[in-house]
Amino acid sequence: MNRTRNFFSIMLAALLLVLGVALALFYFAYWNSYDHLSIIREYIGDLETDVIGLYTFIGFGATAFFSIIAYLLTMDSKRAKRPSTLLYLCFLNLSIQAAALAGALLENAVTAVISIPVALIIAFASPFLIFSFEALLFKIFGGLGFFGMRMKWYRAASFFIHKALLLKPADPQLIEAQGQCLHRSGRLSSARAVLIPLMKAIPLSDDSLYLLAEGFEKSGRPEEAISFYQDLQTRHPDDLSLSLRLSDLYLKTEQVDLAIPLIEARTDFNSLDEILRLERLYLKVGNTSRVRELLAQAARVEEAPCAKTLFEYRRILQASPDDTQLLRDIGDLCWELGKKGEGAEYYERLLSLESDNKDLRRMLLQYHLETLNVAMVEKHIEHLLRQGEMSPLILKEYAQLLIQKENYEGAIEHLNKARERYPEEYQFPQLLAQLYYDHKEYDRAREELAEAIKIAPQEKKDELQILARKIEGAIVNAQIKDLRDKIDADPKNTKLRYDLIERLMVNSYFERVTSEIDTFLYFHPEMKEEIRAFIENLASKYEQNFLLLDYLADMCLKDKELDKALAIYERASSRVLEPRSVMKSCCEKIFRIDPDYLPAHKKFGELALEEKDWETLVRHWRICFERNEELIADRLDIFFDALCAVGNQAEALIAGQRMIARSPENPKLLTKLGKLYLDCKRFPDAMELFDKAKALAPADKDNTKLLEKALSSEKKRKLDEAIQRLEAEPDNSELREEAGDLLCFFEDFTEAVKHYQRAAQLAPQPDICKAKLAYCLARRGMLDLAEETLGEIKLSLSDNPHQEEIKSYFLDTAIQFEKELEHQKALKLYKQIFRVDAGFKDVVARIEKIENLGMTVTPYGKKIRGR
Repeated sequence: MNRTRNFFSIMLAALLLVLGVALALFYFAYWNSYDHLSIIREYIGDLETDVIGLYTFIGFGATAFFSIIAYLLTMDSKRAKRPSTLLYLCFLNLSIQAAALAGALLENAVTAVISIPVALIIAFASPFLIFSFEALLFKIFGGLGFFGMRMKWYRAASFFIHKALLLKPADPQLIEAQGQCLHRSGRLSSARAVLIPLMKAIPLSDDSLYLLAEGFEKSGRPEEAISFYQDLQTRHPDDLSLSLRLSDLYLKTEQVDLAIPLIEARTDFNSLDEILRLERLYLKVGNTSRVRELLAQAARVEEAPCAKTLFEYRRILQASPDDTQLLRDIGDLCWELGKKGEGAEYYERLLSLESDNKDLRRMLLQYHLETLNVAMVEKHIEHLLRQGEMSPLILKEYAQLLIQKENYEGAIEHLNKARERYPEEYQFPQLLAQLYYDHKEYDRAREELAEAIKIAPQEKKDELQILARKIEGAIVNAQIKDLRDKIDADPKNTKLRYDLIERLMVNSYFERVTSEIDTFLYFHPEMKEEIRAFIENLASKYEQNFLLLDYLADMCLKDKELDKALAIYERASSRVLEPRSVMKSCCEKIFRIDPDYLPAHKKFGELALEEKDWETLVRHWRICFERNEELIADRLDIFFDALCAVGNQAEALIAGQRMIARSPENPKLLTKLGKLYLDCKRFPDAMELFDKAKALAPADKDNTKLLEKALSSEKKRKLDEAIQRLEAEPDNSELREEAGDLLCFFEDFTEAVKHYQRAAQLAPQPDICKAKLAYCLARRGMLDLAEETLGEIKLSLSDNPHQEEIKSYFLDTAIQFEKELEHQKALKLYKQIFRVDAGFKDVVARIEKIENLGMTVTPYGKKIRGR
């Protein structure tokens, strides 16, 4: 509050009050028609009315002017509230003047009585109107100010809000609104001067706090901005935008420890970049444990080869090369990613700092053993041995190191000591056996391996058996070499050769067996039969004898013993995984000797049958069929099917006829050949075979269907032929009648009517054609025309050969009438047949059936027709 203005306004109001009272007395004295206050008139003197009016106007005008000045001096937005008493006093002088003037103007006695209360009311009540006036102005200015804010006219809004504040100072809502307007209109310092003091009185709104924070941030004062953003975050802890701004300000002001919780709260731990950003912040504050956790998370998120994560590890290690935990972590990561070389480097650095880490050293030892890094293996083993590490694994690895360095004597001595220390470990005698084997000391190798097998667990014995077989093989090879040397010294010693061949067979050296047999025959051709007997004995003695049997079969083949060779080939092929391919190659060997050897052709066809290779089967069995049919007599049906499969219908017909000739009562074979006839469009032959098959196997419905199909196909062929001939002979009645019959078979009665009608017109004896025409008309539903047509035919007992057929058509037409419920017409036809031939089929029964329709039997057994 401005004390000077307040003082002047008070003094001016007091002075105006005194002046107002004086002027009131003046008005009452001069404007009253009675002699009230005559003393004033006597003192001043009498005045003209115009002068009195002028003085009154001047008095009112001057006091009103100075009252407004006094009122304006009271308008101070820094006041705590409006000075109500002062406002009242500012306008009290005017109301007193008005009251005095009003009272003086009341001239009669009656009004004089009430002049005093009226004057008092005017004097003391009128000043209260200023408060209503101020309230109205406040609403107007405030409304305009808030309207301007909504319309974003912030300068105009600030003006009106300021005026409203003069009328209602210290209103927190108006003050805050004024501060917001000032800020948004760019007057940041003025806005702060308004809003910041207001914070002590009331809690500011979110908008005000946000504006203050934003203003300080733009002004380059992040510390002050942080405090306001903190207040906002307290109110809205879940607002990510606030968290983002606050964390950015923390980072600008180097308050990383405060920024980390905010950044971590919104970090997506499935995003590699966000994880690494958070990790760098933790690194700044020196929280290495959290850095390691985040790098581990980054490695899980990033796909192999984890280039960014590894880069970050390496960057940190450059700054902290002796951080053992980080060395362990990056080593583990490289190991998991398959970058064992790089991982081993980090592990080596870790070992240089933690030399007593035996587990890590063992792991590196294993890696260097796998990569054959002898220098590093030796380094780690020697270090472990210096540490007193005498485990079986270390002793074994040291032995292998000595072996790699070709220090065999030292390795044997070391392994013997290791076996004494750990007698339960089978690997030491195993290594000794391997060493002896490598040095061709097979007997000692066999002894050591036997010892290893005794103490080895069951699951490891298969591995040892491999070495055992190698040792035994080496021993056998040595024995074979000894025999070979003896034979070279005495080439004519047949016993040594027999021993060598059998020894090779025992040890499954099959290629060498055949080679030795060739050599034997070369040196002793006269012993061919004895050698063949020896080979046969060996083949029957040992199961794995394919090469031996093949060799024996080749010997028979050379001697043109084809039957025996084929039998041996079949026996040999049964001992292999792919007997068909082997047997084919054997047959081809026979064909090279004798292309016309029929059993081989038959066998080749059987192999082709297993593979469903019909062309190959036909090619080989055709030779058998042409030269010796009996060889495949029991397979003629298969040969027939193969010929059909390759589309050779001509040969298939020949084979099928031979097949039927051998088994004329076999319905399946009859059906097969019938189908081929059907495919060849030999329909009569097909019908004949299907009819026979149907008679032999009545339960097989397929034969009936095939017979119907063949019959229909034959009828269709005849119909096409008849129609084609009719184009050349349109007046041939017999062809017309045949065409009508075939069309009736296919139930094409419309077309049949045309042909029968033309045939009846052309035929010398048209009755049969007319009977057929009537039947077709009845089937088409044209019953009247059918009846009319039959009326043209006269049944008689003549020797007409068609009389029986005509009666049949009469009967069939009558039956059709009966189906159409034309019983009287049907009865008429039945009676015509009856008059000529009463015994024809069931005509009498049909007449009785129709006549009994509509009859009623009386209680006395008499039949009467119902009305």
